[in-house]
Amino acid sequence: MSNARRNLSAIALPLAAAILNIAVLCLPLITFRESAWPVVDTVTAPILLVLGAWAYAETRAQRCALLYSRDNHPWVQASQGGLTLLTLWAGLLFHRHIEDWQIYQCIGLALVVSGVLLRVLAIKKLRDSFADGVNLTSEHKLVMDGVFRILRHPSEAGTIAITVGATVALAAVAALPVLSLLILSSILRTKAEDESLRRQYGQTFNEYREKVGGLFPRRSLAHQQGGS
Repeated sequence: MSNARRNLSAIALPLAAAILNIAVLCLPLITFRESAWPVVDTVTAPILLVLGAWAYAETRAQRCALLYSRDNHPWVQASQGGLTLLTLWAGLLFHRHIEDWQIYQCIGLALVVSGVLLRVLAIKKLRDSFADGVNLTSEHKLVMDGVFRILRHPSEAGTIAITVGATVALAAVAALPVLSLLILSSILRTKAEDESLRRQYGQTFNEYREKVGGLFPRRSLAHQQGGS
């Protein structure tokens, strides 16, 4: 019976997170418009579905590890989460219909999907070490394989890809100021993480940083993989 309950909770909790995620994203549409449905079109609907899938996959990958994390920098989690939500809200609320924008809509949606994949792969690789804040303990290990062979900060890169992709797909110029703040916050977070990792792992991390880019892959990656 306990196994059945675990299996049920493993599906029910992420599903609830996905539904809640979509509901929260639709909140400003319902609040500031007579109905959200007139603006849920062929562009916004796929984005909402992908973001719902993101909440589902990420909740399953995390397995509630954040409930037990001791975050030394709660401001990081609050600022990034709030800015991500505000950027997506602004994108959906100020979604513009522009003629001949279909190619950019496809590019934007591809960025959103890529960002979701990056975050889920990063969380699965880190497992219980994952946290939304800058949180290192003596039990943490420096992960350098999997998606971390390509990027040092795939989770933050994924968040940027999701929000940039949504902004482009929705042609939401009004979202750019908040998006800029989110990108700046992500850069500051990666710098704080790098400093924590450098203090904990010393030369090992310095060598890793020289080879692998933070938010963007380095050109030397192809040569490194070819030579390995």
